[in-house]
Amino acid sequence: MAIEGIRIVGVVGSGLMGSGIALNFALAGYETIMSDLDEGALAGAMKRIDTVLSMFNEEGLTDQAEAAAAVARIETTTDLDTLAKSSDFITEAIVERLEDKQELFRHLDQVCPPHTVIVSN
Repeated sequence: MAIEGIRIVGVVGSGLMGSGIALNFALAGYETIMSDLDEGALAGAMKRIDTVLSMFNEEGLTDQAEAAAAVARIETTTDLDTLAKSSDFITEAIVERLEDKQELFRHLDQVCPPHTVIVSN
């Protein structure tokens, strides 16, 4: 798949790495779906994103409109299958346990459309 074919990016995991990755994709203009098992983790991730964007604004790296547009491009979900079926490109940023990553990749491989690119952070 050419990068031009990527419209929606999925990020599995909403910790420090996952939220940062989601923010970077959103700032680059991609519709982004960030998933986690826990709604509280997703809420915390969005707070982190708001904090980072405030810092970016203070440093002149973004303005209020860019920050608001980036946040608007980030959707959160606890439903991994929604992310998997909707995304053209998925990166995982889950806990560093091989068994968990293998299980995640097996599941994504079964659920994602054939064109979806799946990568590990």
